[in-house]
Amino acid sequence: MNKIILTHYAAGEDTCDPVVETRKTIETLLRQMGPKMEKIGFQVTVREEPAAGKDDAESDRTNLITLACPELGLEETPLEDLIGAESKLEDCSCGEGQCRSISLEGQSYQAVPPGLVTDGLLRVAFS
Repeated sequence: MNKIILTHYAAGEDTCDPVVETRKTIETLLRQMGPKMEKIGFQVTVREEPAAGKDDAESDRTNLITLACPELGLEETPLEDLIGAESKLEDCSCGEGQCRSISLEGQSYQAVPPGLVTDGLLRVAFS
């Protein structure tokens, strides 16, 4: 079975609303999509990795989602690269500093919606 590794970069016990919301979206999506992905030959594994702090030069990694599938030769790739979106830093909805957001088709998302994550998973599976 092929393995898709979904990695969410978050600051551990981060209480930033978009990060918490994205974490919950991934957990829910895995419960819903995991069995379906297994039926087509893909086991989805979720990892949460630490990201740099908000004051760090690499704060744009906070709330980053990447996907990889070693069996298909796909190295860790940001979700936005897979789905044709852009990422940027903008003032966070939680009011503390800046937050990473994904922009696609005129919409900007700080909390990554399930449809975008699903799109990424399917693009990996059917690539």
